[in-house]
Amino acid sequence: TPFLDSLYACSLSFPNFYSAGIHTNHGLYATLYSFPAMMKRNLMKGSVIPHYSGLPTVLKENGYHNLFFMTHEGQYDNMNAFFRTNGFDEVFAQEDYPSEKVVNPRTDKPETQIVEYADWALRKFFEEARKQSWFENTIFVLEGDHGKLVGDAECELPQSYNHIPLMIYSSSITPAEHMAFGGQIDIQPTVLGLLGIDYLQNNFGVDLLKEERPCMFYTADNMIVGRN
Repeated sequence: TPFLDSLYACSLSFPNFYSAGIHTNHGLYATLYSFPAMMKRNLMKGSVIPHYSGLPTVLKENGYHNLFFMTHEGQYDNMNAFFRTNGFDEVFAQEDYPSEKVVNPRTDKPETQIVEYADWALRKFFEEARKQSWFENTIFVLEGDHGKLVGDAECELPQSYNHIPLMIYSSSITPAEHMAFGGQIDIQPTVLGLLGIDYLQNNFGVDLLKEERPCMFYTADNMIVGRN
């Protein structure tokens, strides 16, 4: 990941950062609305969709037009309906992309292809973004939705399942590595703090640039773990 490695060095980076759970829906829910994962439950599913206050709704109240791009079909994990109900103006999904644009990297191992393609795609994205007038006025947040098993399982719940990267990049932000604990629930208040936007704090997140967490907790379906 040569591009991601270079971006890490010029970002606000958080090496002791953890996902809320081990599924994509947990990561999105925690990142955008600052609530932890509730064991195995997918809190975005249900016939009646609750309304949450979170990063999308606060940004919308402050004049932003919110777009969500996903790689799955629109109804995966009820994302289309949930996000349109909770702050997003438009949702783009698999059915919106031309099928001829689907491509593979050079390597022949699927897991290596995924990593190689992600690094290539992010490099291309930033190359094009730098040409745009809005680049200098944009904060880019890069994270993992959850981790994966790396190596052999050394315990019942290996740390790698939840240990994820967080990088916050902006041309106006001084790069620094923050060693304190953090989690996906902290992204909303941290980003809104960088933007200087006031909001009602009614969730579990903290601004990682103003408050230090002594520990972090996360789940893996039927298990809850705390790290300090």
